[in-house]
Amino acid sequence: MKTSVLYNPDTRSTHNMLGRIRIFRMTQGHKSKKRDPYQPEMPPVRINREIVPSHFQVTLNTDGSAIHNRWENTTTGIGVWYTDRSRQNIVLKLPTQVNEHTSNSRAELGAILEALRQNEIDDLIIELDLLSSLKAICKDSTRYKDLNWNGIQNADLLKCILIKLRTRPAQMEFKWVKGHNGENYRNERADALADTRREQELTMRTSNKERADGHPALQDRARLQALDTKHTYSKLIKWHTEKKKKPPILHQEVLDEEKDKVQDVTRLCPTNEKLLKGICVLKIPPWIRDHMRNMLTRRIKCGTFWNKIPEHTGKAQCSFCKKAQNIEILETEQHMWLECTQSGQAQVWEMTKKTWNKTSDREWPHITLGLIRGSAALTFKKGLTRTLKGYEF
Repeated sequence: MKTSVLYNPDTRSTHNMLGRIRIFRMTQGHKSKKRDPYQPEMPPVRINREIVPSHFQVTLNTDGSAIHNRWENTTTGIGVWYTDRSRQNIVLKLPTQVNEHTSNSRAELGAILEALRQNEIDDLIIELDLLSSLKAICKDSTRYKDLNWNGIQNADLLKCILIKLRTRPAQMEFKWVKGHNGENYRNERADALADTRREQELTMRTSNKERADGHPALQDRARLQALDTKHTYSKLIKWHTEKKKKPPILHQEVLDEEKDKVQDVTRLCPTNEKLLKGICVLKIPPWIRDHMRNMLTRRIKCGTFWNKIPEHTGKAQCSFCKKAQNIEILETEQHMWLECTQSGQAQVWEMTKKTWNKTSDREWPHITLGLIRGSAALTFKKGLTRTLKGYEF
């Protein structure tokens, strides 16, 4: 297995004439009134000759550390290690992006980018223990570029890394090493640096998306032969809607309440996507699935909803309590799931608690309406990943 790759900054295409056709460029169309017909195309990328390489070889190790991967309360740190007590060592906290899932892969890419920002004149050898990051930079980046980065995770960091690699005058070599086995001291030190900065306030500097997209090193855009129907359609939709102002998320306060309840039980804060899409994969009857989805968006037709409709105000009261005790109690979601003594919900919860105690070693959680709404995103992890060591649920 080849573990070392010398990066080649050459961006010239090896395809035939038909394979070189590119679409979704940033330049205006030939019929646009805003475009100067005599304006030349953007020049191709060139190595920055203003920087004089030192021809001195430097070996460093990069690593990223993330806890609660791909959850909303993820904390991530990056570490770049040269030598012990070196002033060049980098320890930073990686900020969480709104539309990007923070993970160990993203933290590793952030560490590589920060190392490239710091050193532009030396011949670098970067040792890393995450093979997916190495493949993304040295192999898969060509395919990502042909797809115009559509649907690619961590595209913002990968673009900035490619810009640095294609414009730096010094050589760049990546080397994969086996990590977390206690044998590689350099990798262990980089991992320790990343662990110490997860909770710090000193964060990594983010990049300007528009500046990265307009850089000559990334001007190729999508290659027509590499696109399929799915990528073309999704890119057209994104291209059409990216300049429109996104509407606010409805009932976000309800979702935030459910996130807090789930986090109190599992210490994992789910995203909106996990809450809404988690219901779709539950093996439950469709009518229960629809009821849970309506609970998330406050579309349950009960209680005060019927007071606004003439001739249906009687439906606002609980029919079980009215039939058994002849009393009128407003039928809210809280009453239906947790308070009604005539519907049988108390017996169901008691049976569920007994089953929980027989099949799980965890303590039975305090059931609230917010926890019921967010039950589709409940996940209990213990000892499955390195990032969750020491966390008991």
